[in-house]
Amino acid sequence: MSVSVKMDAKELAKLNRAFKDLAKISDKPVENLLRDEGRLLAVALANRATRKGNTKETGRRHEAKVEQRIRGVYSPPLIWIKIVSKTAGIRAGNTFDKMLRGRQTSEAESFLAKIGLATYKGRRVRVIMFDRGTRHRNAIENKIKKSEYYVVCDYKKVEAYIKKSKRRVGNLKSGWARAAEMLRGGKGNPTRGIPAWAKGKARLHDNKGVGKVTGSKGKNVLTLSNKYQGRLPDKSYGAQAIRDRIIKIKIRIQKDVKKEMRRLNRKYK
Repeated sequence: MSVSVKMDAKELAKLNRAFKDLAKISDKPVENLLRDEGRLLAVALANRATRKGNTKETGRRHEAKVEQRIRGVYSPPLIWIKIVSKTAGIRAGNTFDKMLRGRQTSEAESFLAKIGLATYKGRRVRVIMFDRGTRHRNAIENKIKKSEYYVVCDYKKVEAYIKKSKRRVGNLKSGWARAAEMLRGGKGNPTRGIPAWAKGKARLHDNKGVGKVTGSKGKNVLTLSNKYQGRLPDKSYGAQAIRDRIIKIKIRIQKDVKKEMRRLNRKYK
C-alpha cells in the first residue's frame, strides 16, 4: 500500500496489518478489498484536510478568509495616499501618488520617512512591487509578527493573485476526491462524504489525484497520491485519516466475524 502523505511509517504499517487481517476473513477478492479501502481512505484524507464544512456557503467562507488574509498583508496605494494626505497635506499625497505610479519604491519609502511615516502604529512601512515568491512568504511571516505594512505599487497583481488563490481553495480535497473516483467500484457515488464545493467536475478531472490498484493473484498494490499535497505545510492530517480507517477496518472485521459465526451456527444446528 502506497500513500503520498508524509507520516510515521508505524502508522502506515498498522494500516497494512489491519488490511491483511480483513483480507483473511473476507470472501471478497483482494483487489476489490483494496479498491474499497483505498476509496474510503481517500475520502478520509479529504475530510481530514484543513478546510472543514460541507455546504456551498462554507466554501465561500473559506475563499473569503483567503482573500481577507492576503488583503491584510498587502495594502492598495489609495489607502496610503489618504494617510499621507492626512499627515502631511494634499500636495504630499499627490507627490506620493506619483511615486507609486512611477514604481519608485525606494524614493517612496524615503519620502515617507521624510514626513514622519517610516513607521505607522508601531510597524515599519514598506513600499514594494508585488512578488509572490520569497518576498510574499516573508510578507506573510512579517504580517504574523505584525512588524511591517506593505504598500503595493502594482496592486492589480495582488488582485490577480487573490483570484488565483481563491480558485485553489479545496484543491487538496479535490485531489483525494479524484483518487476516490478512480477507485470506483460498483454502484453509488465514490466521492460520497467529500464536500461538493471541493469536487466540481473540472477539479475531478485535472489529474492531480491518483488512486489505482495494480498487480494480480493476491499480490496487489494500492497507490494513492495527490499532487496538491506538496504545498501543504502540515501533513499530520494524513496520520489522523489512517487512524480513522484502522478503527473502521477493525469494526468491519468484528462485524464480518460475527456474521460468519451466525452462519456457522445456523449450518451446524
